[in-house]
Amino acid sequence: MIDRFSFREDEAIYSYWALHGWFQDPLFLTVWPDKPPLFLWLLGSAFALFGIEPASARWVNIAAATLTIPIVAVTARRLWSERASLVAALVMALSPFAISFSPTAFVDPVLVLAGSLALCMAVFSRPLAAGFWLGAAIMTKQQGLLYLPLIVAMLGRSRYQRDSVVDEGSHASSVAYESLHFLCGLLLAILPVIFWDSQRWATAPSPWDLSVRNYGRLTLAPTEEWIGRVLEWWPIVWQITASSTVWIVFGMALFSSVAIIAYQRFMHGSVDRQSNGPALILALWALGYVLLHVIISIQVWDRYLLPLTPLVALLAGWAASTFPSPTSVLVRRGTVALFVLLLVLPSWQAATGALPVGSDHGDYTGL
Repeated sequence: MIDRFSFREDEAIYSYWALHGWFQDPLFLTVWPDKPPLFLWLLGSAFALFGIEPASARWVNIAAATLTIPIVAVTARRLWSERASLVAALVMALSPFAISFSPTAFVDPVLVLAGSLALCMAVFSRPLAAGFWLGAAIMTKQQGLLYLPLIVAMLGRSRYQRDSVVDEGSHASSVAYESLHFLCGLLLAILPVIFWDSQRWATAPSPWDLSVRNYGRLTLAPTEEWIGRVLEWWPIVWQITASSTVWIVFGMALFSSVAIIAYQRFMHGSVDRQSNGPALILALWALGYVLLHVIISIQVWDRYLLPLTPLVALLAGWAASTFPSPTSVLVRRGTVALFVLLLVLPSWQAATGALPVGSDHGDYTGL
């Protein structure tokens, strides 16, 4: 897939911007990008290292998508268990959506890597690093702002879990201290880019201003259009697993996990909130992310839903962690094998360019 298909329009213009900025005009005074520069700098460095050809550009996202797999695995292990880590890693590695976007020059895989790192740091209670990687996500693409409530909620959950045994005064000072660290991390990533942008203001618009000009201001879509927008977004949501069977199994696993938790609460009067709280945060953010794209006037592009892939993997890991572990090693290995077989077909379709998402599949051949 690295050189099988030609660029789509946005991949071509990102590559043009990257070449222009790296070799001719670092401040973009004559050519104005409408994206923050972090991805363009990475793309330009790939061209400088590997040569000026489309395959060079695609190495950036291949690296980003590959690095996201262990980040998701480590996050799941910290939140739940080794089993959750294994399942989350498999789902992420065999995600047809992630595979489809890996050999591309779109911004989104790098955005997902930065957002996943921010989430991982939040789970590990590292507010400085969480703020830095959130800032990196924002400076990669404007949609990085949407990670803010997820990261803040997960940091708050981590803080609440650790401070449940301390007095109120210590808790308040600790929250203030970590909030300052989070803000410092955020500024550490954002301020250098703002300084770079400030050198251009006399002659060139900011990427943030230019994006508003090019794409129009986002507004609440009329309610009578919501059903139509659901019908437009649903085929793209389906492609996240690219398999009705996988979606059914995933839905059944989530439903069964909730049923197990309800049974435990009914029988024992309590549940493990430390394990289930993060899953609820992830599920609410994913649902809110989809609903936001339905109700606002954002364009329907498949790549906008790429940030959901790590969330699906993590929720699959959580669901696996709630089930009782089989006592037989043979049963455990057989379960993993069946699980992999379930994911192989859609991932193979993605790896051979058979899914209508990700890179160009011949629409621009000859141009």
